[in-house]
Formats: sequence, C-alpha cells, structure tokens
Amino acid sequence: MITELEEESFKGLIQYYDLKKVKEIENEQIYVVEFKTQNIIIKIQKYFLELYVSLFRVDDPNNEVSLFNLLEYLKQGSSDIPKPNYFKEEKDVNVSYRKQLDYICATISANFEAIKVFFNSDKFEKEMNAIREFVIKQNPNLFKTW
Repeated sequence: MITELEEESFKGLIQYYDLKKVKEIENEQIYVVEFKTQNIIIKIQKYFLELYVSLFRVDDPNNEVSLFNLLEYLKQGSSDIPKPNYFKEEKDVNVSYRKQLDYICATISANFEAIKVFFNSDKFEKEMNAIREFVIKQNPNLFKTW
C-alpha cells in the first residue's frame, strides 16, 4: 500500500530531479525504498508507523545521514529548520503515510540544492564527522554508554 502512496507523492521529484527507483522492499513487516540521483541515494524506511529518510552517496552506503539531522546541521541558527512530522494525530494509517510522504517530498524539494552541494563537497568526509559530533551534542542521552 505504501508503494502506491510513495509513487504518487514522489512523482514530481522523480520528474524534476530525474530520480530513479533503485530498490524497493514491501511486505507486512518492512518497507524500504531507495531513489537515486546522479550521486545521492534517498532511502525511506518504515519503522512501526513512522517513515524515516536517510541519504548517502551512491558509492558510500555505510555513510548515511538522516535527512532531518542533515538539515538541522546545515541550517544551524536559522528559524526555518525542518523537523520530522509523523502525523500521529491521524487515525487512518494510510492518511498518515500519505501526509508523511508528501511532507518528506516537500522537504527534499525545498532543500535539494543544499543537499546536493553537501554531497558534492570536497569536504564531505570532514562534514560527515562534524554532523556526527553535532547530533551527539544535540542528543547526548541517545549516545550514553552504560
């Protein structure tokens, strides 16, 4: 079911940015889809009722970054930092998925140039390390070792 919603939501991004679907797994337990630009993979995964988006270079799948962590890092000090929205108030799961996908698409579209610049940077590795440090600093309780 999510596949049909995703195809409708991503239609504009697919056409405008020439995205290609390169991976798709959907069954009762799992949903993963990956879209490819020239050098970036956009990965969407379902975890319970929430959709998570991560990005990575085509040639570096082990160096993933959450879309919203990346944008929070890139837009530090800005008042228009996009935050994840899981539309938990929706009773209908399909409506929730539709709204999440639409929101994800709008967020990617509004920030695509900044995302592209980040992934094409000569300082990519250094910036990825900086994002890791930034995320740990922003969320220290998530990274505590007991």
